[in-house]
Amino acid sequence: MSDGQYGPISAGIIRSITDKSYERRKAAALDVEKLVRDLFNNNQLTQLDRCLSVLAELINSGNSNQRKGGLIGMAAASIALGNKNAPPYTTKLVEPIIPCFLDADLQIRYYACESLYNIAKICKTAVLEHFGDIFDVLWRVTADSDTNVRGGAELLNRLITEIVLAKEDFDIAILMALIRDRIYTQTTSNRRFILEWLNTINSTPYFSICNYIAEISDGLFKMLGEQAPAVRDLCETVLGNFLTAIKFKPESLNHEDKIQMVNVLVVHTHENEPFLARKLSLIWLEEFVKLYKEELLVMLSTFLVGILPSIVEHELRADAVNRLLMNLVGENKLEQDILDKTIGLC
Repeated sequence: MSDGQYGPISAGIIRSITDKSYERRKAAALDVEKLVRDLFNNNQLTQLDRCLSVLAELINSGNSNQRKGGLIGMAAASIALGNKNAPPYTTKLVEPIIPCFLDADLQIRYYACESLYNIAKICKTAVLEHFGDIFDVLWRVTADSDTNVRGGAELLNRLITEIVLAKEDFDIAILMALIRDRIYTQTTSNRRFILEWLNTINSTPYFSICNYIAEISDGLFKMLGEQAPAVRDLCETVLGNFLTAIKFKPESLNHEDKIQMVNVLVVHTHENEPFLARKLSLIWLEEFVKLYKEELLVMLSTFLVGILPSIVEHELRADAVNRLLMNLVGENKLEQDILDKTIGLC
């Protein structure tokens, strides 16, 4: 191993930062930090780029100690650059780390969480350029088999959430597309991950996600059958927050969304569904009739399919929905032949 092979990082630093001893790697990371700071301050930007490339090569190595060294070295480089200077280098700092979250070595997965945490803390909103990749790997390690990795992922996720919340112009459509693609997960920890994101975003005044509810409602109602009480309770809270937001701003749903929502809700009134899902779906149907009134009369037969089997169950709101619909039919003087056909479809 020669200095030229890894220049501008010396062979001595490389040996130490790829050592099997964590303490030696940690000490060598301070040397990398000093080197990067000096290169930047002396405007040796080509050498700085080379330094980051060397660290990326270590991260991509087949040797686990080299990967560990590259990860701690990359975090050290971001610290050296600092909040002001690191953002333009975000891609070079972040991209090599992403594959490490899927590494077979649990220590590598943990160090990936640690490294990206330190980089995100420095680069802040600049890391959101890679939000899709970061969200995906967080989603995966949230369900990791190792407790330490899950703990590291939780800290990183908390930081990324804070960074998103600090950026009021964050494109929420990116997040919702990622959630939509994962909404039918059966894994408890992944469900919790999704629900925590939804709960946080729903609680933030300058983000509005009501108009996405039709895309994810079926998956959310399915989560009400989750065995873990904490996840089930969180799902109920999330759905409650969505309904409150819709009641506050009914126009956030277009006509197609309303129709889709009614269809989804009726499915979850079925007697084979978990009781909580049946209960909440009927509450939602009741509120939808109150909010959108005659606009939903075109769905009368669908409503009846949902409420009639539950109408004698006093713990559910089927009877209340039925009374609202009867009043609407009377107020709008729905012609008898149309009403007969509607009832005949049920």
